[in-house]
Amino acid sequence: MRPHSHIWILGGSLFPKIKKCHLEFKFSDRVENLVLSEQAAIHVFQLPKWKKSDKILSEKDRWLCLFKEGKKLDFNDPPKYFQTKEMRQVMKVLKRFTERERDALMYQHRLHQMTKEQTLVNMAKKAKQAFKERDEAFIALHAKDIVLQEALKVKDDALKVKDDTLKEKEKEIERLKQMLKSEK
Repeated sequence: MRPHSHIWILGGSLFPKIKKCHLEFKFSDRVENLVLSEQAAIHVFQLPKWKKSDKILSEKDRWLCLFKEGKKLDFNDPPKYFQTKEMRQVMKVLKRFTERERDALMYQHRLHQMTKEQTLVNMAKKAKQAFKERDEAFIALHAKDIVLQEALKVKDDALKVKDDTLKEKEKEIERLKQMLKSEK
C-alpha cells in the first residue's frame, strides 16, 4: 500500500493548548487500540507555533518558513536556505502566480474604473434628461398659466359684456314699465 497523507497548513492554532507546531494523526480504533494503516495520516502544521531558528536545515523547516514568511520573501534575492533546486522551482512558480495576480488585479482595477466612468456618464445623461424634462415641464406650465390667464381675461370680458347687456335689458324693461304706467 502506498503512503497516503493529508497535510493541513493552518494560519491559526487548531489546538491552542498544544505547543507543538507539527501534529500527526493516524487512523485508528481507540477501543481496540488498532491502527488501520501506518501508511495513512493527517499532518497538521500550526504555523503560529513554528519558530524560526538561526539555521534552517530540514526540508520541513524550509517549507514552514516559506509558508509563514513567504509574503516577505524577495524572489530575486532569496536567503541561502532557499537556494535548493526545489525551492528555486517553487519561487519561480510563486513569482509567476504573483505576476499573474498583479496582472489580474490591474485588469480588475481597469475594469472597475471603466465601470465607474460609465456609471458617471450614465448618471450625467440621466441628470441632463431630467433637467431637460424639468425645463419642458416648466415651459408647459408657464404656457398653461398664460393660456389660463387669457381664458380668465376672455371670461371676464364676456362677463362684463353680459353684465352690460343685462343692465341694458333692465333699463329697457324699466323704460317699458314706465311707458305702460303712463299709458294707463
